[in-house]
Amino acid sequence: MALTTKSASMTKNNDTIRVLVTDNTAMGAELLARSLNRDRRFHVLEPVIGPDEIMRAVREHQPDVVILTHLHEDSPARFRTARELRASYPNIRLVVILDSSHRHLVVEAFRAGAKGILSRDGSIKLLAKCLECVHQGQIWATCAELQFLIDALVESPPIRLANSKGASLLSPQEQAVVHWMTEGLSNREIAAQLRLSEHTVKNYIFRIFDKLGVSKRVEVILYALSKRDEGRESSPAKDEDMSAEDRMMFQWSRGLAEQGSAMAGFMLGQMYRDGKGVRPDYVSAFAWFQVTKLSSEDLREVSTLACERLSKKMTPDEISMALTRVVETLEKSRKSQEPTKPGHFLNAPNDAETSGLRKAGGVLAKAD
Repeated sequence: MALTTKSASMTKNNDTIRVLVTDNTAMGAELLARSLNRDRRFHVLEPVIGPDEIMRAVREHQPDVVILTHLHEDSPARFRTARELRASYPNIRLVVILDSSHRHLVVEAFRAGAKGILSRDGSIKLLAKCLECVHQGQIWATCAELQFLIDALVESPPIRLANSKGASLLSPQEQAVVHWMTEGLSNREIAAQLRLSEHTVKNYIFRIFDKLGVSKRVEVILYALSKRDEGRESSPAKDEDMSAEDRMMFQWSRGLAEQGSAMAGFMLGQMYRDGKGVRPDYVSAFAWFQVTKLSSEDLREVSTLACERLSKKMTPDEISMALTRVVETLEKSRKSQEPTKPGHFLNAPNDAETSGLRKAGGVLAKAD
């Protein structure tokens, strides 16, 4: 049973609600449109499929409510159309029909701008009630789905990027830009949210790059997410407790780290250490922190601190094993110009670096 933020009782409205129906297939969109068209409360526009057709139909017909369907659960851009609609037409209400009510899908749908969500196995009668509620400015979701949103708010404190002394690295406006970057918005969408020109947003992003010592948009996102996670109490998770979002973030970070992103390497160390998206593995975490320390001057201090803290939880043999992995990777990288995993992105080290790691391995291996 669904509930709304206001009373569940419906009020009559003499004006029909203009609804744009979309689906992943033409047949699905047409069947849904025909079912809704039998209800006199709605004026159903010609159904469309595909992002370009949806944006064009919204621009030409200005519907009151748009129904978006979601099928491809693994697509990283699954809610891009919803975000584009929210940025370009903030007064239009969005209803998203999901294949399943998994927590990460529900949260992402609302973050993308949905005002109501329904499961694909829901009835047309329920969808009609949802459309009327959303058109009246209400939120449509089940009790369980609302609880997902509350939990997400509790678990996701505002991202504050600060140095080791706690001083803010970015201005409030730059913080806002980073926030919307982590939500997956494009420069144009961020500009619409902050009421700025797209050119101004680009300038902010370049300043953020300079202040954080990164050169890619994805590195800013990873850096921001890693800082946000530092404020959470983490405990090793069992396989069944890991969310699809954590697993996806782990795969994403590992792929970027192996392509050369020091920031992704640092975040990968954190995920191995905290058991987010992968089983806890202190050896791998320590190795990635060491790799990051050697490959990024900007992350050297924080990586060194992470290694020091982690070493207190590891045995001498584990530390030695981790350092051996790093040394082997460095030597392979130096001997061959062809990249080698897992640390192929490192520049070829000099003899002093490799020798220093061997010595460090020997000293730490003997430590209590």
